[in-house]
Amino acid sequence: MSAVLFSQELRTQILVTTCGIVLMEVGVWHLAQRLLPSERQYHALRAEVDRFLQLVRYLNTAALARKAHNAPETHQAFAQVYQEMQQAVARMATLAGKTDAELAAEKAQEPLRRAV
Repeated sequence: MSAVLFSQELRTQILVTTCGIVLMEVGVWHLAQRLLPSERQYHALRAEVDRFLQLVRYLNTAALARKAHNAPETHQAFAQVYQEMQQAVARMATLAGKTDAELAAEKAQEPLRRAV
């Protein structure tokens, strides 16, 4: 950066500064995602993992509440979040290794299985 700032050529400074600002704006407005689409194929698994991480936060909050107030309600809230986490792990196990296309094909096959 200092090589550009202390450059004697004003054009170089303006060009590099302009390019830097454009790159920052592209990042801020998430335009790069449109130009360089994600190669991710496991969106359902990713969504479930994101939900699981949210449950980790809830579990910690419930644990702190249980620690602060030793009441049946706080124990029940903790147990409920724990159970939701176990269900999320089970869903992750069923989603693991399956692309979005594979899951869509499975979903399309469900009505046929029920009809038989």
